[in-house]
Amino acid sequence: MNDLSITKNVLQEAKTFTINNQSDYLKISEFVKVIKKHKKNFDDKRKELKAPIILQAKQIEDLFREPINSLSQAEIECKSKIIHYQQTIEKKSEQELVNHLTKHTANNELMGENKPISEYQVTNVVPIPKAQGVSVADCWEGEVTDLNALLAAIVNNSAPLDLIAINESALKNLATRTKGVMVFPGLTFTNKKRVIVRGTDK
Repeated sequence: MNDLSITKNVLQEAKTFTINNQSDYLKISEFVKVIKKHKKNFDDKRKELKAPIILQAKQIEDLFREPINSLSQAEIECKSKIIHYQQTIEKKSEQELVNHLTKHTANNELMGENKPISEYQVTNVVPIPKAQGVSVADCWEGEVTDLNALLAAIVNNSAPLDLIAINESALKNLATRTKGVMVFPGLTFTNKKRVIVRGTDK
């Protein structure tokens, strides 16, 4: 493999290079080609050394993918049943409370009394299921159902700005396509020059 020390020498030479005339311009242009050639050699060697490691990593992933996926699906299935059962219990508890309130109101009307609800014992209470190390927690999520309405809310400061994110790829494509000719509110296009060097494969 190429001597790694060459990179320090090349970097030092690049830092000391100055362009004062056409001759210097040609020299540094050729020097860039040399840099790119060395860079390609190092990168090719890096890929060569990585290839068997990547292959081995892929084989390991292939070996464990199916059992891990099966176990994940089994976990999801069980957790789904736990949530369903707990929701069923909660509905039953809510119904028992409704029945209790209805009975309380009816007894008060029948007896001409106005006893507080606390004096009437709730019967047939459904116990909340419990298991050591297992709990059911709320996990709230959001879904955009009307993008225009959301954008209007953001403009009106009734929704936080961080609900939207700039699509950097689309922005770059727009800048390349329009070349800064078109004007869009809130957007500024800049043209950053870059040097393209060809003929480095020789």
